[in-house]
Amino acid sequence: MEILAFNSNLDKMSGLLITSLSINLLVFCLLVLLLVFGKQLLKLLAHRYILEPRHQQKRSMFEACLNESNSIIFLGDSITEGGNWEELWPEKNILNRGIGGDTSEGVLNRIDEVLRHQPSKIFICIGTNDLAKGTGSKQIIANYKKILDSIKSHSPATKIYVQSVLPVGKCVLFGHDNTKISVLNLRLRKLCIEENVPFIDLHPLFADAEGYLKKEFTNDQLHLLGTAYLAWKEILSVEMAS
Repeated sequence: MEILAFNSNLDKMSGLLITSLSINLLVFCLLVLLLVFGKQLLKLLAHRYILEPRHQQKRSMFEACLNESNSIIFLGDSITEGGNWEELWPEKNILNRGIGGDTSEGVLNRIDEVLRHQPSKIFICIGTNDLAKGTGSKQIIANYKKILDSIKSHSPATKIYVQSVLPVGKCVLFGHDNTKISVLNLRLRKLCIEENVPFIDLHPLFADAEGYLKKEFTNDQLHLLGTAYLAWKEILSVEMAS
């Protein structure tokens, strides 16, 4: 009986040991997967459950608003959305059409809502989220070309201003890259020359000596503080006055 009890206890211990090893192995595998695919998973979840619903919310709000003829439109992503442009220029009729997380494709898909206003001016700043998602600069430029063509076709009196993509800080989670931003800006400048559209190079004012977004302009390495928008306002002073 003692031998049977001993064997039974041994079997139980062996079972517990196997279970413990299996759990530890599973946890280890999950940690490895998180290390390898963690950023991609976070980006996927953020897009699916935060950015995509918010994009739909903002777009539907824009579409519900009345036409504002002779307006000045700021068009882009969260960098544009974060600016209180109508307070920086209270004497102007300004519409903020920035949506956090937006891309050049997203802007292209909603350009009809922008053009229904027949704006006097459009200031475009888009592309950093494309790069973060892995979209190449050639595709971004192709989307830009379609955006410019659409504006010229459907709102020919509108003055178009393409602004460079801003640099980012050293510690950005979701794949923003200053080297890729610089390449994109060079191609944007070239496109603007070809399309006879003014190119406003914001990059030199916003970048520090190492090419990163200036520390005094941000608190999260990506988005802007009020001082940055005041500096941006100064850069656009001539275009806004004309």
